[in-house]
Amino acid sequence: MTIRGTLTRVAVVVAATVGVVLAGASVGRTATTGQLCKTFKNGGLTYTWETAGTGWTCSSAKPWVVKLSKDHVGSLSGRVPLHNGPAGFHCYATDSHRGLAAGGICFKNTLAFPKSGFLWDGA
Repeated sequence: MTIRGTLTRVAVVVAATVGVVLAGASVGRTATTGQLCKTFKNGGLTYTWETAGTGWTCSSAKPWVVKLSKDHVGSLSGRVPLHNGPAGFHCYATDSHRGLAAGGICFKNTLAFPKSGFLWDGA
């Protein structure tokens, strides 16, 4: 599954099961729901990304997206665990570009029922 498919799936699951509606919000505001974040360029890729659930703002998640997108994962055939994400979160690379984690997800709880987290996709 591509990160775009994962983004859509997680957004629907969060909205349907946790009662959280993803909404665009300004960077820096305290997150009470997920946020669609402003795209940014890094390492020759343009990243689209968002937060899910509660506890993350675009500004608090961005350093993690930048850090995790530099992880070496080789070529992917499924999800590759990333071990240097935030404490208590499950992080996976879901897409690679030149052997790096160009797309991924970090979440708390389970993928089917995420309480909070963030997702990214570099293209």
